[in-house]
Amino acid sequence: MELGSTLIIGGTGYLGSHLVKRLESVAVYDRSIGINQAYDTIIYAAHFNDLETEKQFIESIPVDTYFVFFSSAAVYGETSIDGADVTTSPEPINDYGRYKLELEQLVQNRFAKHLILRISNPYGGEPNQRGVYQIFKSRIEHGQVLNINANKAAEIVR
Repeated sequence: MELGSTLIIGGTGYLGSHLVKRLESVAVYDRSIGINQAYDTIIYAAHFNDLETEKQFIESIPVDTYFVFFSSAAVYGETSIDGADVTTSPEPINDYGRYKLELEQLVQNRFAKHLILRISNPYGGEPNQRGVYQIFKSRIEHGQVLNINANKAAEIVR
């Protein structure tokens, strides 16, 4: 599919910055400017940490936009050792998974042309973008202890 004019929301984050490097002629969303023109495609690789604000933002995007939404495998909740696939029913067990599932439903209802990507562990290796994956990888490589603490059910703290 031809993307046409493309805006990446979250273009300075881990996923978005890699897309910016790989795709030609894309614009990166600037919060201080907002969306000041129409785009054929919007790639949404952001997370606002405020569900209502994020829903309002998505609802402000024209419905005829091809909308690509980076969700999370967290919508599946606990899965078997074989993992989940597109036929697995979403059953999130934490707020993050419920949050992403609610946004998926908004995207499905709002945009006729959309793609939802449920990815796992979207953290990575840019030195200024250190997520849990990169921290754990580094500690394992250096023989250091991994500490994972839960302060209550479904709230993991590194």
